[in-house]
Amino acid sequence: MEMRDIDTDFFHPVERRPRDAAVFQVVTVASLIWQSGYEYTVEAVHRLRKRDVDARLWVAGEGPEQLRLLYTIDDLRLNDVVQIAGRLSPEERRRWFQQADVFLYTGLCGDTPSAIFEAMACGLPVVTMDGKGQREEVTDGVEGWVIPIRNAEAMADALYQLATRPVLRVQMGQAARQRIVEARTVAQLGHSGGRPAA
Repeated sequence: MEMRDIDTDFFHPVERRPRDAAVFQVVTVASLIWQSGYEYTVEAVHRLRKRDVDARLWVAGEGPEQLRLLYTIDDLRLNDVVQIAGRLSPEERRRWFQQADVFLYTGLCGDTPSAIFEAMACGLPVVTMDGKGQREEVTDGVEGWVIPIRNAEAMADALYQLATRPVLRVQMGQAARQRIVEARTVAQLGHSGGRPAA
């Protein structure tokens, strides 16, 4: 799925739910396979927590690497920090995005998952590794951060910036939403011969 195909009426921001503002909620959605680089996701959150940020991680996905992921979480003593769900419905993904602070993606290869675009449409900044296509989809320093591949420390640095600078987090989230809306608008204009689609 491409950025322009995201339903921005369905995936949209809401006023953040009341919760402990000190908790920094990270969300990621991808298949639990080695290409998703989940060990870097968990390691980045672990490093972030060592900087006294009360970060929590939501993981949505299923796949053959789930057991290895559970071992990694246990080794880092993050069992009370990481919540793993299976495959989510679009409604469930939307709810997660609307309640989170940042979308984190550590894919090592493959196309950009549609969940990144859905999260952006919901007003989430994105922190992603510089895998195939991510630099074209997320402008480094605008809608989020694009980090060198397999660099959990740099990813923790980016997360720390967003966790400790809420104004920046809001600005990047707004820019993310705007990029998705503009891509969809351009696509609609193209399909309607230059006129906005009805």
